[in-house]
Amino acid sequence: MSKRRHSHRHPAPGSKPSLFKAIPWTLLLQAAFIVRRRWGKLSAKERSRLSYLVVESRGWPGNLNSKQRKDLGRLLVKLDLRGIVRDVAALARHHRRRHRRHRRGRHRGRACC
Repeated sequence: MSKRRHSHRHPAPGSKPSLFKAIPWTLLLQAAFIVRRRWGKLSAKERSRLSYLVVESRGWPGNLNSKQRKDLGRLLVKLDLRGIVRDVAALARHHRRRHRRHRRGRHRGRACC
């Protein structure tokens, strides 16, 4: 009789448990804190207006009239969208460096050749 082996520790690639574990949760949480900090710098009225304009545009600024586009641009500058992108990208680079997997056959700290 052959025994069936069940691998509960290693789910099949592409299965939901492996995808769930593959998500860098700490990175996502830190990115959310960055966005939340910038969002909090806007007044309640500005947050409401920005939310309205994003919904109204359905993701395309061309769906807004020129006054709304100017207002959206002003709010995005105040939100510092470029700063958010810069901070999250730096966070992702740092995360990638810390969690880099080493290739087989190469040793840490040794020079090649």
